[in-house]
Amino acid sequence: MSKNEIDTLEKAFLDSHTKKMNLLVIKVYAVSCFIPIFVFICCVLDLFHYSPLKALFSVLLSFVLLAVMILYYKKKPDSQRFKYFAAITIQTIVFSLSLDPNIKITVAYSIMPLITFLYFDPKFSFWACIICLISAITAWFLISDETIAFNHLGVSKKFYLISSGSGLLLKFTAMTLLLCVSSVQTNKFKMSLLEHNVKIRDMQTKVLYSFADLIELRDGTTGEHVKRTSAIVARIANYMVENKIYADKISIEDLHCTVMAAPLHDIGKIKVPDYILSKPAPLNEEEYTIIKNHPVESERIIRRTLNNVEDNHFVNIASEVSLYHHEKWDGTGYPKHLKGEEIPVSARIMAIADVFDALCSERPYKEAFSVEKAFQILEESREKHFDPVMVDIMVALRPVLEGIYEGKNPITPSSPKASVSAEIIKRLRAG
Repeated sequence: MSKNEIDTLEKAFLDSHTKKMNLLVIKVYAVSCFIPIFVFICCVLDLFHYSPLKALFSVLLSFVLLAVMILYYKKKPDSQRFKYFAAITIQTIVFSLSLDPNIKITVAYSIMPLITFLYFDPKFSFWACIICLISAITAWFLISDETIAFNHLGVSKKFYLISSGSGLLLKFTAMTLLLCVSSVQTNKFKMSLLEHNVKIRDMQTKVLYSFADLIELRDGTTGEHVKRTSAIVARIANYMVENKIYADKISIEDLHCTVMAAPLHDIGKIKVPDYILSKPAPLNEEEYTIIKNHPVESERIIRRTLNNVEDNHFVNIASEVSLYHHEKWDGTGYPKHLKGEEIPVSARIMAIADVFDALCSERPYKEAFSVEKAFQILEESREKHFDPVMVDIMVALRPVLEGIYEGKNPITPSSPKASVSAEIIKRLRAG
């Protein structure tokens, strides 16, 4: 696997992982806010020889910083910098509580190591330890006189600073080395899992296209149709990510699943008799009724064959793509007669890609239309057959689509997957 492929895998993992971890850090910090509350209560009850006003300040500061963290997360939930902000925020509270010798609280042994391992980031582990060291040394220096007096040590400040300071430095050095080495090994393990996962995904992709080839054995046009429609779906998905279209209705993960599921959209045709698939004339009413059942068969085959192979999320997206890709915007489609926004976005993408390729391809009962004619039909079908937003996307992609159907952009089974993974990740990283 090349370095670029590994970098792409790592970016993909971090983009999907960071948002979840940022939210988890907020939850951990929210729970840790009970510590200054506990300290304040103990000070009020005179269990700690610490100023209640200082303890109250720590309580107020902790909740102010929690509010800032929440606002930061809401504004940019997948920020890679959030973890550094969170580390400094947590250490600020710990620092405020460390300014008394009888309160033994330090993030070095609890919260900070937890945060570093949440992100699988050796660089963050290192800087988290540095932040922690600076905070600990500063607090240690500021309360050195009070610590000597509190513990009745009977030593000079110079002796205390040299002896305990060297011990503190050695302790943090060892902790930094341990955390960084552990984080590096964790990161390597993560990457080995990612490489293993991409090999599995490649195998799954080949299986999906093998399903399409099964149909092609019975219908010489369908196999290439599957490959072209999959490529079109990938380009639509990339365009939607780039322009933040329907970002509130379909996630990037769902778009990726839609691209991966596209080869399966017509798998139900395997249940359709040969004489109907290859009939060189329009279908009669009885034959049309049979062919209209293929989305239901597709959905049934997908759930029966993939439930124990793929994750449930992918199976659900593949099922809705296959079941609803013949629904129409005005409600006259089949099999469920869904209308407008009732149709899943994934199925709307599949629907327009499916029809466009059918228009531009030769069939036993018709000649291939020109790209110009196909776009004319798309415009005429706006708000009737198709979501108008999807028509706009197809118009924007016209130069690319013309290249496909004029033979300038050859289609291979892997191109949709490669396109969606590379482009979506690039757009994600660009924010």
